[in-house]
Amino acid sequence: MLRVLLIVGLVIVAAAAGFFVPRLLQFPSQLALRYKFPDQAATVAKPIAPDESYACSAVTQAETYENRIDGPTGNASAGKGGDVVTLKVSSDGNGISVELPFDIANGAAVSPQPIPITARDGSYVVASRAEGVDIVTLVFDTSTLKAVFSDTGQGLIGIRGRSILIACR
Repeated sequence: MLRVLLIVGLVIVAAAAGFFVPRLLQFPSQLALRYKFPDQAATVAKPIAPDESYACSAVTQAETYENRIDGPTGNASAGKGGDVVTLKVSSDGNGISVELPFDIANGAAVSPQPIPITARDGSYVVASRAEGVDIVTLVFDTSTLKAVFSDTGQGLIGIRGRSILIACR
């Protein structure tokens, strides 16, 4: 009787190990990243002014794209930022340009076309532009000088998207 109980106990332990151990060793399908993101400005909303510029840092960034050449495959990357981003208000105050290091490194010598401001609500300014399948959006909180920049559309090898969380000063 003791042998039967021992065998039954070992079978139960083996079954439990076979169920739980692989699940504990699997990598998660999604990775959550968390970084400190304190406010860098006063919490009083300040209206943006024409020709105003903001020096900003990318705190986090995420990119996703399709690669039609090698597959097709779906690719994603996310992590801590670090790039310097410049936000420039147009001379008429109706648009905001976003200058990214990648664009400057690849020959963009002049400021990109301003993204038209489509909404102003309290401390938030929203600029958005859609050209064909490309959509560019900037949501800027003027009280904390934080922003999210998103750019999605058609890339060279498939559809693509990028979002950057920005802190300005």
